[in-house]
Amino acid sequence: MLSLILIRKNEYLTKICRHLKIDLGAYFLLIISQIILSLPIMFFNNKSTNLSDKTNHYIDNYWLLIIALLISPIIEEKLFREYLWKKVLMKHIKNIYISALLSSMLFSLAHLSLNFLPFVGNGLVFCWVYHKTNSIINNIFLHFIYNTSLVTLALFLMN
Repeated sequence: MLSLILIRKNEYLTKICRHLKIDLGAYFLLIISQIILSLPIMFFNNKSTNLSDKTNHYIDNYWLLIIALLISPIIEEKLFREYLWKKVLMKHIKNIYISALLSSMLFSLAHLSLNFLPFVGNGLVFCWVYHKTNSIINNIFLHFIYNTSLVTLALFLMN
């Protein structure tokens, strides 16, 4: 009986380590895709977007910050990855790449931003993580960490 418990515990720890490795790789992919896919906007957009103004908007209204950091990752991952991608698009399209791209494009459109490509890239990374881990909780955690790091970076750059 004890050996069975130890085997289960070892399997669980192995699964957690595997998910953490995937998350770490995905986190760096998110950052790299954000940088690379934002380059066209930085070069071709004549309007300057003031990062401190956007961040101040969130800081001044702490409810927006809570929504952006805590609630958005839950809603977005449940909607775009678990429901739309896995349950709708994969069922009807049957091609993992096309369905991931469509889900990611809708994810990007939902953000109502000129930064369409970076959000598509992020959506593709989140689809990859969900495909590899089959855990929406894992995706929500990664999405939360990513959003939090972006807000933290913006606050750091403001000072």
